[in-house]
Amino acid sequence: APDLSKAEIYMGGLYRNAGYPEEFVKTLDERIGFWPGTPDRAAFGAGSTRSEVFLEQAERIAGFLTQAQLLALARNDWDLLLMYQPQVDEVSHEFWLTDPRQSGYAPDRAARFAEIVDRGYALADRSLDAIEKGLAPGDSIFVTSDHGMTAIWREIFPNEILRQAGVVVVNAEKRIDPSSAAVAITSGGIAHIYLKGSSESGLLEKIERLFRDFRVREESPWERIVRREDAGSLGLNAPESGDLILLAKPGYVLARGAREGETLGTPDDLGAHGYLNIHPQLHATFLAAGPGISRARVPQINSWEIAARVAKTIEMEPPRDAARP
Repeated sequence: APDLSKAEIYMGGLYRNAGYPEEFVKTLDERIGFWPGTPDRAAFGAGSTRSEVFLEQAERIAGFLTQAQLLALARNDWDLLLMYQPQVDEVSHEFWLTDPRQSGYAPDRAARFAEIVDRGYALADRSLDAIEKGLAPGDSIFVTSDHGMTAIWREIFPNEILRQAGVVVVNAEKRIDPSSAAVAITSGGIAHIYLKGSSESGLLEKIERLFRDFRVREESPWERIVRREDAGSLGLNAPESGDLILLAKPGYVLARGAREGETLGTPDDLGAHGYLNIHPQLHATFLAAGPGISRARVPQINSWEIAARVAKTIEMEPPRDAARP
């Protein structure tokens, strides 16, 4: 309370700085302080009545990272410096309440959460302004994000679907056992299903049919189901990809693990990513400025093209398979 008639004590985690080189970590300790930790969603997330504290904690880590980045920027012993600010992602995952199908949706609550997301973007803008002011005249800056965000309201457990089909085995610790014939590795709206090398003949066909037939309220939740060898148009025909790839429609998120008896659930997050990039809300941000970068509005740029543009500014060959600007 303002008059101190009531006070609350919050105890978060205890952290320390870790990194390389050691002398830089020592400078961080002396001039900026210790790692403050990420926002506590359990205590101050969307389900709490104190979401303003979540934003305060996001501001705290944004400030720490900006100071650390300015410290690195001032060293002048680098050719390419990579920086990251997590607050937009953290705030959006937690407060992206934009669709009436989401749990707890109400217009006034959605408006309040939208303001929190906007303030998260303002934090990123403030950090970017500080970084830009720290640049030398000959420096260039590239600003991008790796994804957008979309509302989610239904959680699917691919490994539980596989368990019920006798493909995945869950051990006594409720973990997926290595003896399983296949396993789904999930992230957001995508799942890679990997088959064991010694799997039975016809197992891939069985699993593909299993997911193609899966329905949520008589609707297929899948945008695409594709085998690795057929995933070239998606850029996913790589050796690291799963034997079968599931791409969910926005609104559905694919969970890790196997929750016995439950193939569906309500997600903890309100926002997610990892879907096909045909959806505008999942598009990322890009801007660039510096010597030799012409003033222009680019209608679209693919993520892998950015590396080639960065390479050009530091006069080095672009990475293999990166599109040349």
